[in-house]
Amino acid sequence: MNYAISIKQPWATLVAHGLKTIDVRRWSTRRRGRVLIHAGRVADARPETWAHVPAYLRETAKQRGGIVGEAQVVDCRTYKTPETFAHDQCLHFNNPAWFQKPAMYGFVFAQARPLPFHRCSGSLYFFEVENAPPSPPPPAGLLVSVRNAPEAVAALEGGADLIDIKEPRNGALGPANPEMVKEIVRIIGGRKPVSAALGELAEVDEADVLEGLAYVKCGLAKMGRKKDWQRRLLAFRRRIARKPNAPELVTVAYADWKRACAPHWQDVAKLALRQRGGVLLVDTFDKMWQPPGNSQRPASLLDWMKVEELRRLSHQCYTAGVRIALAGSLRLRQIVSLVELRPTWFAVRGAVCESNKRDGEVHGLKVADLAQVLRWYQQPASVESSAS
Repeated sequence: MNYAISIKQPWATLVAHGLKTIDVRRWSTRRRGRVLIHAGRVADARPETWAHVPAYLRETAKQRGGIVGEAQVVDCRTYKTPETFAHDQCLHFNNPAWFQKPAMYGFVFAQARPLPFHRCSGSLYFFEVENAPPSPPPPAGLLVSVRNAPEAVAALEGGADLIDIKEPRNGALGPANPEMVKEIVRIIGGRKPVSAALGELAEVDEADVLEGLAYVKCGLAKMGRKKDWQRRLLAFRRRIARKPNAPELVTVAYADWKRACAPHWQDVAKLALRQRGGVLLVDTFDKMWQPPGNSQRPASLLDWMKVEELRRLSHQCYTAGVRIALAGSLRLRQIVSLVELRPTWFAVRGAVCESNKRDGEVHGLKVADLAQVLRWYQQPASVESSAS
């Protein structure tokens, strides 16, 4: 079933092209996941509104009365004061003077992309669209894990789609120093979403969640024999959700779940698939273990899971409206072999570090090279055929 939300032009085009990531409403929503972006028949006539439209999108922004794109609704922010409303002005483009009491709500969009224009009528609130053209999963983005501010700048300038903060010396999801997290969030300044590793669920609490993050994640190591791991994980998610502008808690499945003493990755995935609009990270826990007979490299995700298992899981996530990140000591060769699966993100660190070691330094040129490879392998078929 396809749901859409109607937005006046040129805002609809700006949302569909990822230039405007928050749309402000007088009503809130719990809906999460994929929605179609509908351009209303009536456009916003104010000159200051059209000043936000770059020249290359002016003709596109004239399309009205139909679907122009799609995006994932990942959050709904509540603005109760003019100050909180103004804080996100660079994301929703609304003049701070437009704030109205008692509250306004910001629908947060991610993974937006334009679609061929499909004429249909709009409606208030979310509405169903019949006979909407099916769309394949969007191209995979690049998540780069960084440990300090210079690495964050290198990842940003190299073209990373999501900046992840962790300390590799502290484990698979080792938390970084809180002051370092704050510094990186300040430097990135909303130009890209930022996530942070918190460690393992058994060792964290909501006080570890800092403001300005889009996502946080914690693993389930040492909880495989605990029958209440699902209840504890969901309870932690609810506590985080009470925070102002709360980040989203990523569900983490360890492919090497036995080595982590964690729940089976399939059980964790089943839980994630029940939360439409959520995020699932498939990672490895033991970054030092080496496959038998191969002392040249640490084990990767593909040493623990078959490509067919990952293909099936990626398809299930797309169908369920769940974003999925594939990680686990992935290098260029493994990423190329998995690119057809179209996960939401490929998550890397070692692949963009000096000497391909996760405790090395992230290099902007290696990030740029990997981002370019991802783009090349995900070109539309028509581009590939014309090039040949």
